[in-house]
Amino acid sequence: MNRWIASRLSRSSLLLPLFVSTLFLPFHAYPQGTSPPAQLDKRYCVTYGDPSAPIHVVEYFSLMCPNCLRLFQKDFASIKRSYIDSASKNTSVYWIFHPHPIDLPTVQLLACFETMETKLGKDANLLKQRLFEAVMLEGSGETSAVVTAMLSKGMEVLLGGNAPLFLKDRHAIKQMDAFHRAFEYMNDASRVPDVPTISINGVVYSELPTETFVTKKIEEALPSHNQEDSQ
Repeated sequence: MNRWIASRLSRSSLLLPLFVSTLFLPFHAYPQGTSPPAQLDKRYCVTYGDPSAPIHVVEYFSLMCPNCLRLFQKDFASIKRSYIDSASKNTSVYWIFHPHPIDLPTVQLLACFETMETKLGKDANLLKQRLFEAVMLEGSGETSAVVTAMLSKGMEVLLGGNAPLFLKDRHAIKQMDAFHRAFEYMNDASRVPDVPTISINGVVYSELPTETFVTKKIEEALPSHNQEDSQ
């Protein structure tokens, strides 16, 4: 993981002063069952499902993380059908994709989400989903420049007009609040150290969040399962 981070930072020299201190934080599995890790404001996340659902899943991801892309492309659609789209009130899941801004494209995604929230307010999440899905479903190990181009195209299509300046001029990202929130997050020792990582109802798991693992943990967390255990 440290080698992966170093390679990304070398390609994005703009981020080196911002994130160099994160290389000195311990990179180990987040202690399972400890207090919830640091999180960004929800305007920088994209969500699926009903916030009142009994199960809340947070998946920490990066646009340049191969496992994050693979898991989204391979597993999320099935989980979404089973626990978000068609589940009953008592068995439904509220899923939050939480960016882990260790690379330039993921910081740019935060800025895109910030722009959408500013323009659209409470109606922004649907467009955030569409942008997120377009990049995650098409991604397959592209360079930072290619992912940035994908974000630019998505913003042009979804919001109309030209892509935001921060997607054309890397130095313009410094003017976005998202850049500073990313700095604070990445330097918070309580953040998750690696991606992909999930938490379910506040419990963080260090295992790779495959569909099999996630489904098992969701079923264990369902109210009906807990009622059976108490009898």
